[in-house]
Amino acid sequence: MHVHLWILVILPLAGTLITFIIPGTPLPPLHTGEQGAMAGVVIFCFMTGVSWFAYRTAHSDFAASHGLFVVGPYSPPPPPAEPVTLLPDRAREPVLPGVEAEFQKSKLALNGLDLATKIFASVQEGIIITDASGAICSTNPAFRSMSGYADEELLGHNMRIMKSGRHSPEFYERLWHALHHHGQWQGNIWNRRKNGEVYPQWSTINCIRGEDGTIRYFVGILSDLTLVQESEEQLKFLAHFDPLTELPNRILFKDRLHQAMTQCRRTDQLLGVLWLGVDRFRQVNEAENRAVGDVVLKAIGARLKQALREGDTVARTGGDEFAILATNILEVQHLTHVAQKVLSALGQNIKVGDQSLRLTASIGITIFPMDETDTEGLLKHAETAMRQVKSRGGNGYQFFTRQMGEIAMRRWSIEQGLQTALDRQEFFLHYQPQFCVESGRIIGVEALVRWRSPQFGLVAPDQFVALAEENGLIVPLGEWILREACQQNVRWQEQGLAPIKMAVNISPRQFMHDNLEQVVAQALRDTGLDPRWLELEITEGLFLNDQKRVRSVLTKWRQQNLHISIDDFGTGYSSLSYLSNLPIHSLKIDRSFIRDVAKNPESATITRSILSLAKNLNLTVVAEGVANEEQMEFLRDLGCDKVQGYLFSPPIPAEDVTAFLTHARMGPLVQALTMAPYVECRPARERSQATQASMLLN
Repeated sequence: MHVHLWILVILPLAGTLITFIIPGTPLPPLHTGEQGAMAGVVIFCFMTGVSWFAYRTAHSDFAASHGLFVVGPYSPPPPPAEPVTLLPDRAREPVLPGVEAEFQKSKLALNGLDLATKIFASVQEGIIITDASGAICSTNPAFRSMSGYADEELLGHNMRIMKSGRHSPEFYERLWHALHHHGQWQGNIWNRRKNGEVYPQWSTINCIRGEDGTIRYFVGILSDLTLVQESEEQLKFLAHFDPLTELPNRILFKDRLHQAMTQCRRTDQLLGVLWLGVDRFRQVNEAENRAVGDVVLKAIGARLKQALREGDTVARTGGDEFAILATNILEVQHLTHVAQKVLSALGQNIKVGDQSLRLTASIGITIFPMDETDTEGLLKHAETAMRQVKSRGGNGYQFFTRQMGEIAMRRWSIEQGLQTALDRQEFFLHYQPQFCVESGRIIGVEALVRWRSPQFGLVAPDQFVALAEENGLIVPLGEWILREACQQNVRWQEQGLAPIKMAVNISPRQFMHDNLEQVVAQALRDTGLDPRWLELEITEGLFLNDQKRVRSVLTKWRQQNLHISIDDFGTGYSSLSYLSNLPIHSLKIDRSFIRDVAKNPESATITRSILSLAKNLNLTVVAEGVANEEQMEFLRDLGCDKVQGYLFSPPIPAEDVTAFLTHARMGPLVQALTMAPYVECRPARERSQATQASMLLN
């Protein structure tokens, strides 16, 4: 509106006024009367027309297209837009929400389809879709990985390409019946991978029906059960088999024994149970390590399986013990043959790395139904017979007798009595003298514990010491023995007798106790015994338990002037090279070698080797268990340093040792030994060097 007023009124009026006011214009001035007024009207109208024409011309398409009335660079105008038909507001309101809703539905559908595709591709279970005839339409990556097939190898093919052949036609009939009538089937199916491997697969199959109710597709969700089945089989194996030897364990053995007993009741046949314990296997573990022990146990298990008949059962019942079930026995003599065959198989050397070990075993035998009529009773009796063989040194077999059952009951009662024997002061010490071969004098005694029980009377050490070691009572008992032995040595010295060494055994379990050093130091302080008159005997296998700690303890003891001896030397499974690195004073040859030294060439060779080794290491050698003059002569010729045994004296009470030390109440042989002047017993190498020096001087 403002543009039109300017063009039609203001601009023409301004032009008319200028025409009248400016002098020299051809038009008459305004004051000329009526002619002047008419001229002004004419001029105004003329100016209005010119102004309107110029305005329209400047805004016409022609001027725009030819660049007329344009100042500066010219750009042609954009083409006119398509005409937009605008609906009234009332007409637009019901239409737009419907369009937008349809758009949102389409967008959600596309998003849902994309999400379903991603889930289908990423799910860990295998998914397969087939049409109604079983032809494969689609699979996900998990299924292709499970089956080993590529996508193009599956599409269009029937599921029969993965058929394992393990299921009967009836199985598939039941599957299809469930799908058509219930729309779903679940179960375990064995399928075949592309490489031919058959594997278990848990399957859930659902039907997809069309609007008319007919089946259009089948969708299977599949899980590979290979790992699950392997785990179940492993658990089942561990529940019934020993994982080390892969032999049946005690549970499975008892089950087979029960079944065999039931069969024997129907057929009136016999069966035998052989309980086998490996002799001194604990020393193998101590001398080597558990890895070597495991190798040995596996080798034993393999040899037992080879030695038995196919129908017999061999099981590992725990630790170093095995059980054998021999069935279809017609005569008892057959069990003797089985035991001899087993001992022969185990008697052959077992190669472990660079070492060769020879093992023996103790076997207890019991017979059904002669000895017992239930499984637990048979196993218990067989184990009792095995323990009896071990108590005699092992490497043999023994049939169960009722007398053994009484022995086993006595053993249990003794174990119960041990719990209170120390508090009731039922233990006491005997002392076995040790003689110097060179001087013939008593140079020491070994303290040996005895037990007088109100229930059983005098109990032999071999009946309770091992039990005390097993149940831990050896620790307080060992402390009492140490203190009592030190106190007795002080009493002899207080009586004016010549000082002698008191040898006290330190058991492996007692040695590994944390407070052993404090116990020894406290016993010496409380009794006032000079440490140089105390000799501590430790077993050979102890050195390989914890060498660093053992060496540390022995070094401290030696610095305190305590005498250290290795007891039962030669029975362990250890290398002799460690002797040169340990702070020890003497070796004690085990009585088992001395017993046969004059008759058994092997025992004589071992004894001779020990004496030679000790001589080279400047160690004193003590031979225990000397029982006759023939043994004594053999040891004297080889240069043994000390001897002890029943040839000279059994373990005796303290007052009898006093008589020995005062040359009273002695036998002729002991008198002959003790009449020589007192000379400190020296190692064989020192004696030989002294003898050579004497010969040179003379």
